[in-house]
Amino acid sequence: MINYDITQYQRKKDKKKEMSILNNKLRNDELSEKEYLQEKHSVDSRYE
Repeated sequence: MINYDITQYQRKKDKKKEMSILNNKLRNDELSEKEYLQEKHSVDSRYE
């Protein structure tokens, strides 16, 4: 594996972890749907 592949793998892993946390917060009513969508957009933007 080259560094690029490793970096891409790590970024995917990090994004998946952040999305999992967001999904759990939504399920536990810690975030409103609007807040969830804003946070999701932020995460998506960060990992593009």
